[in-house]
Amino acid sequence: MKSKILFFLLFGVLLIPFNIRAECDYQRKAELMKLASNVKISYNYELVDNDMIYHVELSNLTGDIYAIDSSSTVFNSTSFSKTYYGDSYETFGIYSNDPNCQGERLLNKNFTLPYFNSYSLLPECKSNSGHQLCQIWSDTKSYNLQQFLKALKNVPESTDKENVTTEKTENYYFLIFIIVFAFIVIATAVVVFVRLKKLKNRR
Repeated sequence: MKSKILFFLLFGVLLIPFNIRAECDYQRKAELMKLASNVKISYNYELVDNDMIYHVELSNLTGDIYAIDSSSTVFNSTSFSKTYYGDSYETFGIYSNDPNCQGERLLNKNFTLPYFNSYSLLPECKSNSGHQLCQIWSDTKSYNLQQFLKALKNVPESTDKENVTTEKTENYYFLIFIIVFAFIVIATAVVVFVRLKKLKNRR
């Protein structure tokens, strides 16, 4: 009986080193956090069937870290892109893949995709492309269609046309200035000429 107990105790002692995970020390975690801070998030977009599609990519992922977005999609060193539809606010959690720090959250990266103004595709906007509300990235989410069309009639046109109007006004004032200046010069010349002629006649 005693020999069996000793056998099981010895067997348990031999198994302990294999069951204990090495500690995730401060230095290693600092290295992992540095890797996580280097992760970059970028995107490009395309308009498909009047719907904006965003292709989001995470770069600088390594075998030691991985990321998970708000909808639980995992991004790692071999799969790091995803397609999103519409504007959204995403939080990407960066986690450790190191066996000694497995699954530890290292940091969060927040990322916002721009709001796509679907009203910019309306025929009313095609003929009024200069209006602020017709810009592709204008935030019009608070408008329904009727409110948008009503607001469109009351919104001033873009600064492009304002600049043209301002330029025309400035040219108009410059032309007036030239005419007035020329008139003053001519009038002064006439006065001087008349006075010189009078002085000459007196002599």
